[in-house]
Amino acid sequence: MPHDQRPLRAAVAGFGMAASCHAGAYRRIPGVQLVAAYSDYVERDRAAILAACGPDVRIFDDYGRFLGESGADIVSVCTLPDRHAAQIVAAARAGKHIAAEKPVCVSAEELEAVNDAVRAAGVQFTACFQEFHYGAFLASIDMIAQGIIGRVHLAEVDYYNGIGPWVQQYWWSRTKQHGVSSLTNCGCHAMMLLTLLMGGVLPEEVMSYRARSTSDSFSSYEFDPTQMSMFRWAGGRIGKVSSSLDAIQPYMFRASVVGSEGSIIDDQFHTTRITGLERARWSRMGARTIGDALVIGPEMYIDFLTSFTAAIRSGVAMPRTNLDMTYRMHRMLLAADESAETGKPVRIAPMAG
Repeated sequence: MPHDQRPLRAAVAGFGMAASCHAGAYRRIPGVQLVAAYSDYVERDRAAILAACGPDVRIFDDYGRFLGESGADIVSVCTLPDRHAAQIVAAARAGKHIAAEKPVCVSAEELEAVNDAVRAAGVQFTACFQEFHYGAFLASIDMIAQGIIGRVHLAEVDYYNGIGPWVQQYWWSRTKQHGVSSLTNCGCHAMMLLTLLMGGVLPEEVMSYRARSTSDSFSSYEFDPTQMSMFRWAGGRIGKVSSSLDAIQPYMFRASVVGSEGSIIDDQFHTTRITGLERARWSRMGARTIGDALVIGPEMYIDFLTSFTAAIRSGVAMPRTNLDMTYRMHRMLLAADESAETGKPVRIAPMAG
């Protein structure tokens, strides 16, 4: 029976906070049936799985059996970052559509393996940057695409988040194996937004620097939790991403964009292309911001996963967070990490083809 005539069956591999959000969102989306969950630690996670997925979900502790026996059309990969690439490749080869938590890989070799496997399988793919499918970030991306602020020549994105012992994911975020780097860990959110604000065009070069707090709260990090990366595009455009996991402050994710006909700062904008606006005043978007959500929950993922299921049914690539844009973002991220490691600028090769 074709996808457009029956419920799409979804399965979630995790099982932590992100997996619970995916599961809860799938259960709220019409035309989707949550059928299975996978965990490496089933006995530890059983209560959380049943709470998020309901009593009828099939639970697996073997990823191969999970893919082969769950009957799922869609697999959400919400495991630890260093496992994402292998599990995405396996899901693609099993013919599953894939919603993968970020990052989708931790090395250039893994990125190419993911890209090749998903394209060869012909399945739909999205990276789980749900914040770019609603609210002020989406409005900013769309305003730029429509030319409301003209040609963008400067974009700055800042991601500040104190991930210390008081945060659920701290146990793995602080490690080099699972957390990898500030950008890979959480700064990838900011990197994806910069990629989208600059229209998906790869920059020519990046220079990146790292630092760390002297606070005892972050002393067990196995990498420097703060990183700043500066990019240069052809034609005289520049951008910056700052990522700090050791910030003592409320969570903040913000962006500033300057174009030839105006600017956007967070949920404020100014443009010469709308008659009647005064240069001395900012106009405000009537849109949700990332800071409006005090608790991370399934509601944040509903718009995003609804768009993904629509993409599966239509056969049209997911907007903004599809494989192509995800691939470009990871190229930028990996180059920035290489620059930070070597202390030298890194050239970013243009896309082939």
